[in-house]
Amino acid sequence: MRSCPKCLNLSPDHAVACSFCGTVLDDSVIARAQGPARTSTLLETPGGTRPSPPPSLSEYRPAPPPSLADYRPAPPPAPASAAATPGRRGETVFVPPTVVEAPSGPSTPRAAVRKVIAVLLTYSWDPQGQMFPIREGRNLIGRGEECEVRITTDPALSQVNSHITFRQSFVLGDMVSMSGTDLNGEPVEEQFRPLQNYSTIRTGSTIWTFVIVDPAILG
Repeated sequence: MRSCPKCLNLSPDHAVACSFCGTVLDDSVIARAQGPARTSTLLETPGGTRPSPPPSLSEYRPAPPPSLADYRPAPPPAPASAAATPGRRGETVFVPPTVVEAPSGPSTPRAAVRKVIAVLLTYSWDPQGQMFPIREGRNLIGRGEECEVRITTDPALSQVNSHITFRQSFVLGDMVSMSGTDLNGEPVEEQFRPLQNYSTIRTGSTIWTFVIVDPAILG
């Protein structure tokens, strides 16, 4: 059967013209009307190569959605006083502020809480004079750090040489020192020797004048 290129009516193969519209059924005319005998759905590139076909839908695999395990919440904001330091991979690690303790100074000596009731005055090592307070209770005299009356420039003075103690009255005593203790020019052999106002005391090579300053004691 032949198809008419004009009305598409089917005619027998031996027909010369279309029985419906009378169009001449020439093979060359039919070929021109129907177009080229072979068509290709693939376009050839100028280099003679064919582009790779597009991927089919079966080959398309979308990326999986993130799981809950991959979710990491942002760290809570640090306090204003926190210091930020760089972490791994650009992260920021917040370091809490370090608590700084004030350096502890020397403990307040026990004598600081006791009442000053007398003084010891010496000119042995300083022409301007040196004065030390005598407080209620026991007051040690010597070169050691534990002494309330401390003279480090006297080489003859023992670490703990003597003591002046006040409870109901003043007493002077020697602490078994190498150079001894004198009261008004007399050696002190006992531990408790009565001590009067304006007495002169020698400890090591230091000469002291003892003066009571509390009016309640002077009466």
